[in-house]
Amino acid sequence: MSLGGGWLDCQNDGETLAITVHAKHEEKTESKSVYREYNREFLLPKGTNPESIKSSLSKDGVLTVEAPLPAIGTGEKLIPIAHQ
Repeated sequence: MSLGGGWLDCQNDGETLAITVHAKHEEKTESKSVYREYNREFLLPKGTNPESIKSSLSKDGVLTVEAPLPAIGTGEKLIPIAHQ
């Protein structure tokens, strides 16, 4: 799922959910050339819903990614007992 026009991607391989940021900048003039590239991967907690992830990029270039925390399960479940 692409979140930011191709440079921000959400990948889910069934067990791991990751957000990948990839940015590239290239400048060429007659006297010089500049090439910059940035890659970063952020692993999200298990149980995070990929459809609930929101991202925004500010005018200052600050990337904000928001996702609600998944519910923390204790593995225990209380079963009420009915008295007769």
